[in-house]
Amino acid sequence: MSADNLARYPSLVGKTVLITGGGAGIGGAMSVLFASQDCSVVVLDIDDAASRRLVDGLCNDGRRATYVQCDVTDIDALQRTIRAVESAHGAVDVLVNNAARDDRQDLLTASVEYWDRAIAVNVRHHVFAVQAVVPGMQRNGGGSIIN
Repeated sequence: MSADNLARYPSLVGKTVLITGGGAGIGGAMSVLFASQDCSVVVLDIDDAASRRLVDGLCNDGRRATYVQCDVTDIDALQRTIRAVESAHGAVDVLVNNAARDDRQDLLTASVEYWDRAIAVNVRHHVFAVQAVVPGMQRNGGGSIIN
């Protein structure tokens, strides 16, 4: 994806952007676009191969990007990972809660287990990722959260 013809947002330069599910698909596209704004992009994803390819490509293009493997359904691991990211990069300026699965299930046959997995991946981690980044955003006087 080329971001050469897109608008430039000087207010994003140097910001730390953490994108869950940022290694491929919509999250991958957001990673590329934020990196093109000269942000420091941190990709949290469970897909190791796709995330490494994306981050390697961004770094080869002179962009600042880091990949950290993380299963967002493991809330303790998610919050530890975010704390480690903040130790390495400073407070997160922009959190993009993007990680999700698009499994389709028939309403009449959906199981409790399916529903619990869907909620864990698609919704539950949002609250706890926000919980982890807000103190740093408050110390910095603000930030942005995109769900």
